[in-house]
Amino acid sequence: CTSCKLGSGLDDGKCLICPSAEWSNGQGPCKPCNEANCESCSDMSGMCLVCKVSFGLESTHCSKCETGFFSNGSIPCTHCSSEDGGGAHCSRCGMVSGECESCEEGSGLNSKTHTCSECQEGSFSIGTTECLPCSSSCLTCDKMTGKCNDCKGGFGFNSTTGTCIQCTSDEFSDGTEPCEECHMENSCMLCDHVTGNCTSCPIGKALNGDGDGCTTCQDGTWSGGGSTLVCSSCSMSGGCLTCSQQTGLCTKCPNGLHLHGVGCSLPAYNATVILDFFDLSSAELNALISEL
Repeated sequence: CTSCKLGSGLDDGKCLICPSAEWSNGQGPCKPCNEANCESCSDMSGMCLVCKVSFGLESTHCSKCETGFFSNGSIPCTHCSSEDGGGAHCSRCGMVSGECESCEEGSGLNSKTHTCSECQEGSFSIGTTECLPCSSSCLTCDKMTGKCNDCKGGFGFNSTTGTCIQCTSDEFSDGTEPCEECHMENSCMLCDHVTGNCTSCPIGKALNGDGDGCTTCQDGTWSGGGSTLVCSSCSMSGGCLTCSQQTGLCTKCPNGLHLHGVGCSLPAYNATVILDFFDLSSAELNALISEL
């Protein structure tokens, strides 16, 4: 044989089919394609037609695709975020298929469609998973890392770690700062976990209206404590002079009157008391009663 078909090389009078990455126009032996990273080339010229995996075809040259690009060998290196690849927000994709494998931080990966979607407020993703919800104690979080930007009221914010810590019963925070101790001046017992304002007083005291403590009830008023805003007037039935600041019950009556229930009343007298008082016998008392 003196001449072979295209794609076969002439070797010592025999025609041999050229292996991958080699070519021959049939007039001589098989030769390597003109490009080192070429997978197949023209049997007429040796110019590359398809490059090896992870190489893009630029005219007749093969260029190594960088991270974030792909090519099946017959097209130029194409960015993963293109319509032919994984689409918007895709940062890494299959070198041949272009299917998205990882998204930009702040975008979630759909493992079924191999596409990326930007995470909505209240969710985050590092790019290799779907968008995940922020911690329940976060008010908002970083879309890329999931670290809290601020916290819900009643939780202290740690700006170093981006975490939220629930305040104890005697602490407060509006969610932008660490928990602080409540302002427990003036006998305050509990405070609002968000504002720090006093919310509960002991009995005999009422909230002072400024949020910073309790006020002792004045004479003639009382309070059961707790969240009471104003001391109530004592019950002055029967001429009561003073009452307990804790219960409102009468504690002192005018001379001649006795404490009775919630107020004052005349003392109760029985026959023996009357006899002793007037130095009378029973017969004399009965005679007086019969004349009435």
